[in-house]
Formats: sequence, C-alpha cells, structure tokens
Amino acid sequence: MASSGEAPVPAPAPTTARWPSFVFLTVLIGGMCAAAWQAGHRGAPDTPRDLTVLAPEGAELSMDGATSRIPVAEGIHAFSVTPGAHRLEVSTPSGPGLERTLTVPPGIGPLMIEVRPGPGGQLQIGFY
Repeated sequence: MASSGEAPVPAPAPTTARWPSFVFLTVLIGGMCAAAWQAGHRGAPDTPRDLTVLAPEGAELSMDGATSRIPVAEGIHAFSVTPGAHRLEVSTPSGPGLERTLTVPPGIGPLMIEVRPGPGGQLQIGFY
C-alpha cells in the first residue's frame, strides 16, 4: 500500500503475444525462398525464348532460315528460339551483310541484340 502523498506504482503493461509476428516472418521468408527456387528451376532446358533483334531499317534478317514472326517495323525483328546454337543472317541494301552463329542460353526471360554498322560500315552485334 502506498503511503499518503506518494503516487501509486502503475501495474506493468500486459505482454502481447509475439507468435503472430513470428508466423508472419516465417511465412514471408518461406515464400521468398520458394519463389527464388521456382525462378531458378521454372523453364525446361528446351523452353523457347523470345529474341528481339534491332537492326538498321531496310535490313533483312533470318534466324535459321526463318524470318521475323511479327511484321517488321522500324528495324525490329522478333524470333522464338530454343536454347542452343542458331544461325543469324543479316543483309542490308547499303553494305555487306553479316552471318553469325549465336548461342542462346537456357532461361526464362526474353533476349535482345542489336545489329548496327560499325567502323568501315561493317555490321556488328551488340548484346543487351
């Protein structure tokens, strides 16, 4: 009992249960781990990938003998390719063409390359 003139001592605050926070963090971390694993294992080794090729206007491209799968607009060409080696052929009305073998890695995202004139007018390939 408090003597006269002294303020009473407040009772300690009730402790809240910490299990909701623990459950939330466990589920959050588990979900992140599952998403990371799935991202690394989603595509089969032969899953096709989208390949976009930016080329000078007027250039004609073929990948393994096939032309772009969409109408060519402003030098943008699109192909669907499986992982492995593919033959890219580029011809332009203004200069020498280009033939290269490209190796497409397995994965789940799209790819983009650029074909542009380099020093001396020869075509070069740049990767994004």
